[in-house]
Amino acid sequence: MRPPRLSWLQGFLLASAALISAVVIVSGLAVGWFFEHHVLTHEEEHAVNVVQSQARQHLVPADFDLPRWSGARKVFEAFAQELPGIFRIKVYDRTGRLVWSDEPRLIGKTFPADHSLENALRGNVATVLKGSAAEAYVPVTFPQAAGVVGVIETYRDVTQVVLEIRRTQRLIWGAGGGMGLLLYVALGLIVWKASVKEQRAIVEKERLAAAGQVVVGLHHEILNPLTGVLGALQVLKQDGIAQPEKAEALAEAEAAIRKIEQLIRRLPTLRRAASTAYVGVTTMLDLERSCAEEEHT
Repeated sequence: MRPPRLSWLQGFLLASAALISAVVIVSGLAVGWFFEHHVLTHEEEHAVNVVQSQARQHLVPADFDLPRWSGARKVFEAFAQELPGIFRIKVYDRTGRLVWSDEPRLIGKTFPADHSLENALRGNVATVLKGSAAEAYVPVTFPQAAGVVGVIETYRDVTQVVLEIRRTQRLIWGAGGGMGLLLYVALGLIVWKASVKEQRAIVEKERLAAAGQVVVGLHHEILNPLTGVLGALQVLKQDGIAQPEKAEALAEAEAAIRKIEQLIRRLPTLRRAASTAYVGVTTMLDLERSCAEEEHT
């Protein structure tokens, strides 16, 4: 057994609900992406300005050489203390090897799967938002050295910013959801009222069409006998019934039958009018007006 098909009104409501929901979800995601992009852009600018300026003041290209672990440790510890808002750093040489970190077990290792590091080694700043921390990979250059001598990875706490992003995103979803619900209800009411009005017009048109069929049937059923009566009156006139009182009665009868015949012949106009839109009241008024005119003639 095939499931019942949805009416056009139900289909419209379902499509509207899906569209409005999609708009609300996309709006919330877009706001989240926008703020996240804004945070990363700001973090990138901050990291570049701070790291580059501090590196040129406290470091030299030789500090990025891997063999100088013991000597570089104090240098980088002092360097890290000069970076405001940074709670952790990692230092890589020009080949991508880790030369300093607060985790000694990682020193000397490489991370070929770190695409952000590879991008920074080519001279491009890379930023990544992971949880409540913003990671920035800053390529370090010196005027006396060619190319990128190393990369400094910084970790900055952006918990408050992330919370603001999530709160704003929830507000957008809430406001968008509320407005979407109001829009959905308003559209549903408008379309429902239009559907009811159209259905009433269809019912009225079908009723008038049925009435038109009845009228046409009555037209034929009544007009044919009237034609026979008129023919009989003509025969009576020709048969020599010439008494004045009978002749006058026959004339009055013929006139009355002619009026009835005229009314009957106008009945088919009701059927023709019923085939046009919104004619229920107009057609009945025309019929009543025609009957009233005939009564006064």
